[in-house]
Amino acid sequence: MSAERQIKICVSCNHENPSDAQRCEQCRSIALNAVTIVPEDKGTYANSLFVNVVPIVLILIFLFFAARFYINRSDYEPTSRIKDSDELEYILKNEQKPVLIYFYYKSYDHSPKYMLPALDRINSFIGHRLPIYRYRFQKYDDSIKSKFGKTGGTFVVFDKGEPVKSMSTSTFFKVKDPANSGQIFLFIKDVLDLRELNRFEATKLEYLDGESFYKKVIDSPNPVVVNFTSSSCPAANRFRGFYKNMADSYGSYADFYYVDTSKEKEIVGLFGAWATPTVIIYNNGGVVSKYKGAYSDQYANDSRLFGYLFTLLVDDIML
Repeated sequence: MSAERQIKICVSCNHENPSDAQRCEQCRSIALNAVTIVPEDKGTYANSLFVNVVPIVLILIFLFFAARFYINRSDYEPTSRIKDSDELEYILKNEQKPVLIYFYYKSYDHSPKYMLPALDRINSFIGHRLPIYRYRFQKYDDSIKSKFGKTGGTFVVFDKGEPVKSMSTSTFFKVKDPANSGQIFLFIKDVLDLRELNRFEATKLEYLDGESFYKKVIDSPNPVVVNFTSSSCPAANRFRGFYKNMADSYGSYADFYYVDTSKEKEIVGLFGAWATPTVIIYNNGGVVSKYKGAYSDQYANDSRLFGYLFTLLVDDIML
């Protein structure tokens, strides 16, 4: 910060002169007034940065997260929110068919970040078949919390007002992942009255080489699931059993095959499936989705598959 300085101001022409001047340097007048100049304190560079830049940065951060939340929730039409316990009681009393309700907390429950997008996705496709709601606990909901207030949120299926099955969100993927909607679908599929598909023949889980791959995958009119595996990969070997069970359970929804990455390098390179296991889902000859790795639980692997298959299958498996 600059120090104070002494000057003399000429009464005749207002010229600034040195403090020891006897006459004005400009008009030679002797009528001079002594003045002390005090510099304006503009603050340090850090203060200036804080005052001017930090608020702008905070506003941009707020807008970023607000836009991110909006985008995450606006992919599909949001589910209906139950406002209070009276509305919850009314719905359970008057709804004639099964309903799915997602219970969650407002403050310390982090599950809505990754569950609400999945719930909206399910609701957009099958909400007309199974009414889906969300209920955020209030401070006075002690009786409801004691029944359905599991840590991390809970899905509950009600039939004629009575809870028939529930599932905690602690078993779900802690990110926005299609597998979460797949897991919700597997949880409620027994109340959806799905129809049997007759367009799929009973096929074995067969190996594809370069020639058969294009015939049975690229040219297939059905959804196709391909496991890119390798006998030298421990994770791929562990996943092989899960994949066989998936093919046995969902062979009516898609055709299941596998490819050995050590032998069919042209196909592997074409689809970027070097990491094993890699599962790729095809439809009408194009790649619909791809996911890598396996889980130690059959249900997790199933939900992951169904999460990616869901949008392809929903029109076929719903009556």
